[in-house]
Amino acid sequence: MIMNWDLIFLVIFLILLYIFYRANKSKFEVQSKFVFIYKSQIGIRPMDKISKLPRPLLNTFSFISVLTGFAGMVFIFYTIVKYTFKFLAAPSINQPVLSPVLPGVNIPGVGVISFFHWIIAIFIVASIHEFSHGFLARFYNVKIKSSGFLFLGPILGAFVEPDEEQLAKKSKYSQLAIFSAGPFSNILTGLLFFLILLMITSPVGNMFEYKGVEVVSVDSQFPGALAGIKPGERILSVNNKPIDNLEEFSSILNKTKPNEKLPIGTNLMNYTVTLAKHPESPDKGFIGVRTQPASFIVKDNVKNSLGTFIPNALLWIYQLFKWLFLVSLGIALFNLLPLGPLDGGRMFLTLLMGIFKDERKAKFVWGTISIFLLALILVNLWPFIKKSFLFLLSPILGI
Repeated sequence: MIMNWDLIFLVIFLILLYIFYRANKSKFEVQSKFVFIYKSQIGIRPMDKISKLPRPLLNTFSFISVLTGFAGMVFIFYTIVKYTFKFLAAPSINQPVLSPVLPGVNIPGVGVISFFHWIIAIFIVASIHEFSHGFLARFYNVKIKSSGFLFLGPILGAFVEPDEEQLAKKSKYSQLAIFSAGPFSNILTGLLFFLILLMITSPVGNMFEYKGVEVVSVDSQFPGALAGIKPGERILSVNNKPIDNLEEFSSILNKTKPNEKLPIGTNLMNYTVTLAKHPESPDKGFIGVRTQPASFIVKDNVKNSLGTFIPNALLWIYQLFKWLFLVSLGIALFNLLPLGPLDGGRMFLTLLMGIFKDERKAKFVWGTISIFLLALILVNLWPFIKKSFLFLLSPILGI
């Protein structure tokens, strides 16, 4: 059995969070029976100070924020619609376009985030997001009633609570600027994290070599799963040839044919896989597993001069900035969806109210788009939901 320490840390964290909730129950507000909100006054004074920066600077910030917000809204709406239908057309070879960012959960094309990278990234990105809403609300003279954090199961977030009555009396442009400030700030800081990544990628990367091939996920309809290969196993040999990296693994697979019997050795056992036709290249063999580098090994010359602690610490920092960039961009774009209470949803409704001049028509269009997007999100999350239920029920069902 492969121990998933990230999920164990997540469970411990949720238990501690529950203990904190029980000890401070009077300070929590429960909404819709599932959303737990902890209200405080944290950060409100700094928001007031930032809101007093030169008006031309904050006016420019507001203008660019609104433009970026609507551009991001169009982009993320188009992306989710396009790739969700692509996923529905061929779920065996295409990945969902959305995935929950949780420790121990593989994010297609990105990998698995560790617990400590997750908690730090979520804290920093959510704080920047909500702080930006807050200081721009104060710039437009909207009172901030409270701030704090919220959680819905393992999904964590932060919030600021503006005075909604004051906000509703402001111009539509002011409202749009306040709603878009959070995602825009996440995009700005995401670009900053990306620039830092560019500067440190080469120095850190040159300290390591990449060893091994790890199975990230297995498609249940294809030969890998039928042979018994499971996520988390490390592939050590293919066709009786030892492999050290993804390049060697891919090189061997590219020479295979459908129906060929391919010996595959992992750290757990040896398999014989009868290859299927590759969905995109029918003349090639196909296993149906997704892989990533298994580990990063400090090069011998670096180990001799620096040891292993410093290179591994630098790798951990590099991975932190990678996740800060990805989480910043992900939270920004997801919040720009024209969906319900999200920032993009509130921007979209404000825009519709200006176009239709009729609240009922505006809310009808807004509600229709929201339901459509919720359906697409459910389609994308269904594989994760299904796997989660099977994981929870496996001890009972004996699977």
